Amino acid sequence: MDFETVNEGQTRDILSVNTMLDGIPVFYLGASIAVLGVGFAVLIKFGFLLAVLFIALTSVGIILIFGRNPSQQMERVGKPTTYMDGRPSLRFDNVGMPVMAKAKKTDPLRRIQDNFCLKTYGQFEFEGVTIGFHLHHWNSREIKIAFMFDVLGLDPTVTPAQSKQQLNKSNQKICHLGGTDLKAIMDIRADCSDPLIATATALGKATDALTTAQLQSDAENLQSLEAEGRIVKSRLLYQAKCRMRLGGDYDTPDSPADVVFEWVSGFWNDTVAQKVMGEAYQSKEQWEKAIFAAYTNSYKRMTRMLTGAEGLGHKIQPLTAQELFDWDYAELHEESIPIPQYTRYDDLGLDPNPVVSEHHLHSLGVLFEPEKGKPAVPQFGESLAYLPNKGKYVGALRFEGLRTIPEVQDSTELGFIKFLFDTLATPGELFLDARVVTELLPIKSGLTRAILEQTGRNSIRKMGDAAQRKELNPIALERLEETKKNLEWMNNGNRPFWVAFAIFLYRDSVDQLNLDLDALAQKLEGTKAVKITQKFEHHWCTSLAISAAPMLTLPGGGNHLYKTMSPRVLPTLPQIHPAPMDCRGVLLIGYDLPISFYLDLAHTFPNHTLVTGETGAGKTMLMLEMTSYCQREGMNVVGFDFPPPTGKSSYEPYMATQEQLGVSSNYKPVDKATINVMEIPDVSWIDDLPKPGDPGYDSQQPTREEAWKFIKRNKLRILKAIAMGDAGQSNPMENLLIERALGLCFESFHEAHLERYTLASNAPFGSDEAAQMPIYEEFVAFAKVWLKQYIQVNDCGPDLQRTFEHLQLLLEGVIPTALGDSINGISSFDANVDALILGLTNVDNDSDSLVYGVAGFDLLIRKAMNGKRTLLPVDEGSELLTRTIFAEMVGSLANSGRKWQCNILIGMTEVKTLLDSSCASKVISNLQNKFVSHVNEYARKLLVSEFGIQSKILEKFEHESFRASKSLQQSHWCWQRGSRQLIVTHNPSNFTLGVGANQGEQTKARNRVMSRYPDDPVAGLVDFGDQLSQANKQGIEVETIGVEDYAA
Repeated sequence: MDFETVNEGQTRDILSVNTMLDGIPVFYLGASIAVLGVGFAVLIKFGFLLAVLFIALTSVGIILIFGRNPSQQMERVGKPTTYMDGRPSLRFDNVGMPVMAKAKKTDPLRRIQDNFCLKTYGQFEFEGVTIGFHLHHWNSREIKIAFMFDVLGLDPTVTPAQSKQQLNKSNQKICHLGGTDLKAIMDIRADCSDPLIATATALGKATDALTTAQLQSDAENLQSLEAEGRIVKSRLLYQAKCRMRLGGDYDTPDSPADVVFEWVSGFWNDTVAQKVMGEAYQSKEQWEKAIFAAYTNSYKRMTRMLTGAEGLGHKIQPLTAQELFDWDYAELHEESIPIPQYTRYDDLGLDPNPVVSEHHLHSLGVLFEPEKGKPAVPQFGESLAYLPNKGKYVGALRFEGLRTIPEVQDSTELGFIKFLFDTLATPGELFLDARVVTELLPIKSGLTRAILEQTGRNSIRKMGDAAQRKELNPIALERLEETKKNLEWMNNGNRPFWVAFAIFLYRDSVDQLNLDLDALAQKLEGTKAVKITQKFEHHWCTSLAISAAPMLTLPGGGNHLYKTMSPRVLPTLPQIHPAPMDCRGVLLIGYDLPISFYLDLAHTFPNHTLVTGETGAGKTMLMLEMTSYCQREGMNVVGFDFPPPTGKSSYEPYMATQEQLGVSSNYKPVDKATINVMEIPDVSWIDDLPKPGDPGYDSQQPTREEAWKFIKRNKLRILKAIAMGDAGQSNPMENLLIERALGLCFESFHEAHLERYTLASNAPFGSDEAAQMPIYEEFVAFAKVWLKQYIQVNDCGPDLQRTFEHLQLLLEGVIPTALGDSINGISSFDANVDALILGLTNVDNDSDSLVYGVAGFDLLIRKAMNGKRTLLPVDEGSELLTRTIFAEMVGSLANSGRKWQCNILIGMTEVKTLLDSSCASKVISNLQNKFVSHVNEYARKLLVSEFGIQSKILEKFEHESFRASKSLQQSHWCWQRGSRQLIVTHNPSNFTLGVGANQGEQTKARNRVMSRYPDDPVAGLVDFGDQLSQANKQGIEVETIGVEDYAA
């Protein structure tokens, strides 16, 4: 593309450049004086006309011969251009910026090179930020400096009210772009590379067969999802392109007078001064002024526009020079390389020594160099391009305007915001391997207003002329109405724009490309969408981030842009692009746009989570994957299982399978085990934590005093549950007295047995030292003596004596019962396992159930306080959450989970029990994540009113397509975190499916398959998972899996 002509005619208004005469080389100054002297002699001798002709012809001849730098031109006369392997060689100018020589005309790069004026990449490194930029330079003074931002925008679940607010803010902000063009690029590709790389990294660190099998299955699942187009990689980039001229004042004119002056000065500079003035504009000082002006006027303005409550509210991350080059290089290459060269601007100004890793080729040449023997320069036709290194054909639709925007949820505003997103990312009609490019170029308001006013006057005059002839002029009337509307918009603060808008598709074949372009055009039949059928090379080049020219502009001044007012611009500006949740963890996939999201319960604290949905929603499978991930990351898992009335547990076979696979795990029904309720954890690790002022010190880390208070509070809750149950005494004063007495008694008991506690808490399970841990009946005996002494010392009255005697009887009465057998004695199992599930089975007595629950929760807290990260999954624990004491324990842990590095995972089929519990405020306010699937109407109303989940989202789950699907191996969830709400899918791998399938027939089928692998249970589980997945997809009954007759 000839950038000396691209700024002529209509495109000059688009680029809005300023030129001012400044600085003339000495050679031309002397030559001008000589020519004028001779011209004066000609004037006297031959007259005025011949003198003017002589001066003009002589001046033009000198300029054409010697160019803008006479000394360099003379040097080049006898010095031919050199090339490195036929490619343009690299040199650096007097400022230290790279200069690219023209390639040979026979080199394919020459044709590409003419389309770009990229001088260099650059990078700001000051004020604590690192910001990359493209620096474009053509003619003598015209430059553009372009910054790019990764944008994390709105969620697809944005509401109509939020859309209206967003549109108002967006319109206000883009009207103040000033001298900056805004380019937006939204790229959607079928790609699982990011989660696949994370899985491969974890696989490289795996040390056991189980983890290896799990991760290999996860990787296979990702590749399958990519092949089916069910997982994508998406990126939204905004580019701010600052237009200016070297040596200018860097202000953008906006009045009619300014525009006229710009045109006159631009004409003079482009025709004459361009050739005369060179080095004066190319000084280090001028470049520094221009680059810093771009930073302050464009980068900072764009940052304020995009972020913050007053801006668009997006999260942005500016790209560094390397990241800019990576984006540009990836368009035509598969692998990344270091950036060849870039210029640095730091606290001292422009660094004269650029950063160079490639000494032979300019960065533009590197962007189009071959890779592994394959050419990178595209092959262009009139309507498409072929990218040989990618093996892809590229075609595009361009837009000549948007006629109508469909409403979404009966909201025009939401239709404006979601137009682009719904065009490409409609579930079931996803246009993958697509790129949306929008470029907005502000137009001078002053000149536009003058033109509109003149158009209005002309229309009135033509209508008057028609009226005199007793005729109508509908065209003039239509123009007048349109003029009035546009003037009204401008009076309300709106601004006119040139808009370049196109959608590019990448396909494996020409036929598929044409089919998909036609399908996309049909989907957009309400707009003026036109297939690009001519000069595709120029349109593709201008769509790239390395292009200085606006997209859809053509050599010679033509273009395919359309002009409109700012409110009508907004549908073309992509703003929906959800931010990530956690950076690693359990993989979930977006529903509207199937990008990767992660939930990390193993490294992020607090990250408490609720999972709710009716039976069959996929709740247990999701929770099992969460617990499995935490185990894999070295986290303790201690959970509660509440089997249904049939007594069949999903977790018992799951834990048995883990034990068979060599995982440190245990499933213990509480009625068949002993939990020492008087046991306390070892907290000596707290002494090794960094002290204030030491590296790594965290003001939130626990102290010995806090640990002891936490331990004492939980022991008191256990003793209260044993002695008084959940209701307590009818007299509140008696309750308070008993609570105080139990607290003081335990404190004295601990002090009296401190040596035993210290010895036993540090000892391994089963050792003689561990057997020294005090037990419940020792506390009861101690309490009997202590209470009597308390009565004597404090001279208690008869009422208090009777209360203490009653308390003593309650404490003693538990010992001979089945409950006493479970809580009185040294713990009968090793709790120091990676995974421990306590099953509350065959517990009919409500009081016993409470004590079991509180004792089990105390066990969790003891493990959480041993210095290792812990997860507490509670599946269907609604019964215990109705009990005040247990609810308080859950609430206290939810409130202090970060301190002890403990996360809670609660699974429920309904949430009313949680909302009605005494810990509701503590638990709900501390839930970072809420996952909701299909629920009944009553539960849906509660979730809307109490949790603030959008009713429109929950209504989607009534549709059959949102039910858990065995054939697709996925379940749907609404994920709420803070103010954000997303619809995501959970897609377990075959291995996860095999481990988590624990219904009766599934367990039998797994046992049948695994029995064939007596020496390799992991291989058996892999085989079963694959067979179960295949059976689900084909609709085959699980009873047939592993049956020899069927297999035969």
